[in-house]
Amino acid sequence: MKKSFTNIGLCIVCFIVFLLSCKKETAPVKTVLLNKVYRNGLLANQYFYDAQKRPYRMNRYSVSQGQSSFVGYQLYLYNNNGQIGEVDYFDKGNEIQQVLTLVYGVNGELTRLNDGGQNGDLLVYYTFQYNADETLSKFEIKSGATNKVISEGIFSYKENKKLSKLIRNGSKNGNFVLFDSTTYSTGKTLPANWNYFEMLPVIGLLTSNRLFFDMTLESSFSYKASVTPEKNTYSFANKVYNSGGYLISQRIGLKTEYIGPIVTTNDEMSYEYTEL
Repeated sequence: MKKSFTNIGLCIVCFIVFLLSCKKETAPVKTVLLNKVYRNGLLANQYFYDAQKRPYRMNRYSVSQGQSSFVGYQLYLYNNNGQIGEVDYFDKGNEIQQVLTLVYGVNGELTRLNDGGQNGDLLVYYTFQYNADETLSKFEIKSGATNKVISEGIFSYKENKKLSKLIRNGSKNGNFVLFDSTTYSTGKTLPANWNYFEMLPVIGLLTSNRLFFDMTLESSFSYKASVTPEKNTYSFANKVYNSGGYLISQRIGLKTEYIGPIVTTNDEMSYEYTEL
C-alpha cells in the first residue's frame, strides 16, 4: 500500500510539473535592426519596419546647413517571395521622384534593376551577371529608350568573397573607356538578418543606400579618369561596437585630390538600433 501511495504521489507531482511547463511561455527572439543614423550629431536617416521585421520606409534628412531637415523618404515594397521588388523615392512634398524595380531569377538572384523617373518612364536599367560562387561579377547599364549599353562595371573579390575592386567603364564612340576604378578594404560583414537590403555591390551604385556599405569598410580609394584625374581616399576609423557586436560609431574621412588644393573632410557617424 505504501508503494502505491508513493507512485500516486509521484504521478501527481509529474502532472503538476507538466501543467506548469504548459503555462510557461517562451520569450520571442528579438531581432536587432538599424533605426537611426547620425552624421556629425545630426539625424541623417531613419528606418521603419513592418511586423515581419522588414524595412518599409526610410526617411532622409539634409544635414548640410548645420541642422537636420527632412528632405524626403523612400518606401520598400516586397514581392511574393519576400524580396524587395520596388523602391519608391519621394520628396518632402510626397511627390514621387524615382522608382526602382527589382527583378529576380529562379534562384533568387537579382537579374535586373529598372530605374524609372517621375512619370514612370524607364530611364535606364541594370542587368547583372554572377560568378560560379554566386558573387556579382558584372553589371551593364542600358538605355531604356534604345537598349544600348551605356556603361559597365566589373567586380573583383578576395578569396573570402569580400569585394576588393570595382572598375566602371563608359561607352565612347562604340568603345568602352575607363570611367573610374575603386578599391575596397572591408572589415566586419553586416548581420545576416539584414539581407533584405539591396545587395552590397549594388549599394555602391545607388549612393542613397551607401550607408550600409560604409559600415563594412576599413578603407577605400577611387580614381576617376579625366583630363585632370580625380582621386578620392576614404578612411573609416575610430570604430566602436556595442556589446552585441554592432557598430555604434565611426569617423569617415575623405581626402580629395583634384584641381586646386587637396580637400580633406571628416564626418562623425553614429548608429542607433531597435529590437523587434
